[in-house]
Amino acid sequence: MGSIPTPGANKLELYVVQDMISVLVAFAKRYAVFIACGIVAFIGIAAISPHILDFLEFRLNIALPYEAVMRLTLLALYAVFLAGGLWWIIVHGRRKHLLMWMIFALSFVAFFGVAFLDQTHRLMEEFSWIRYTTTLFLVLASATAFLKWRNLLWFLFGAGFFYAAADEVFELHEKLGNALGTVISLPPNATDYITVLYALAGIAVVLSLTKSAREWVSDAPFSVTILLFGVATYFLSTVFDTIDFFILGRLRDAGVFFATHAGSYFTDVIYTLWAPRNFLNGLEELLEQVAATLFFATFVCALLEQSVQPAHRAWMNLPASGKRIEAIKRKKKSALLFCIAIAAVAVIGGRPKVPQIPGAGETIIASAPQGLFHADDVVYHPVWGVIVANEGRGSLYQWKNNVWRQIPDSSHVIQNPD
Repeated sequence: MGSIPTPGANKLELYVVQDMISVLVAFAKRYAVFIACGIVAFIGIAAISPHILDFLEFRLNIALPYEAVMRLTLLALYAVFLAGGLWWIIVHGRRKHLLMWMIFALSFVAFFGVAFLDQTHRLMEEFSWIRYTTTLFLVLASATAFLKWRNLLWFLFGAGFFYAAADEVFELHEKLGNALGTVISLPPNATDYITVLYALAGIAVVLSLTKSAREWVSDAPFSVTILLFGVATYFLSTVFDTIDFFILGRLRDAGVFFATHAGSYFTDVIYTLWAPRNFLNGLEELLEQVAATLFFATFVCALLEQSVQPAHRAWMNLPASGKRIEAIKRKKKSALLFCIAIAAVAVIGGRPKVPQIPGAGETIIASAPQGLFHADDVVYHPVWGVIVANEGRGSLYQWKNNVWRQIPDSSHVIQNPD
């Protein structure tokens, strides 16, 4: 006969379930705040960046390419999160939060190196150097998980992260997708769905080991929350890599609207809309590195939370700030108002004037109604007139004798006018 569960066991089981629910609720709230902060930070950077970029181009006497603008935007977004996170830690945080911040500061330095040193590949390309930084943090996560290899759940996590690191370098899921494509008909973005299957398989393994998972939730809820952040960020990166096929046209239409709508502040501000697929895939690569960093932070924090040394567990919950910065805490409201005032001055101080807006002081040759999307290259010749490369539309236009026309291309010679 099977054993009869005791009331004490049922009560303990109830406590564990309550712990799991509380961790999930806390994660959902915090991740919603994370997404909201990301959107607000991006809009703020988009509003201020044209003034900064114009200053840089004037001082350096160069025209920054789109790839450079995108990398600077992503670096600024990462830096804003680091600065905001450090401020929150100083005011409210514990040492476990400071430990996480230090790990992400290391991740930011790695991405900074990729952004400025890899001038051979676009960020969205498979051979971009960012795959090496992502691999680094996956290997660190794997090595940290293997420190408790006798625990089956930790061992499987270590093996999974090691495989993910190998996949990042050797493109295993791309090769698997190509091999399947020779056997059955697959859509062009089928390899993206393979990475989703990886994540689903990992979740299934965790759910199958319910006892170990419940013990982890009870003993180390903070690290479990970080793990959930990593899983959600990985899914988000996969979404950006997958949906670009579906929303590309809508993003281009949004770019045209913002560029031609005279009442909108965002004229040539959101540069990323000019090449939305490049931006989404570049953001996807950064989010993959962020997810790998979160996985590494998960197991570092879990080791300390589950340590047999009480001093290690107590250290995690000590306040992050000391007495010497109490003055900063007292002045946090003044500092916050000062930052808001600076942002308001930067936004209101003047919006860029572009030829597509009536009244900007230039003659409009063509705009969206004439089929122009983004004039990235313009060439003038006395015989040819003005030749315009219509980026993202695969076409060239000519303006001569006050006549605007598309240059015929029946042989499809013009593949990419950019």
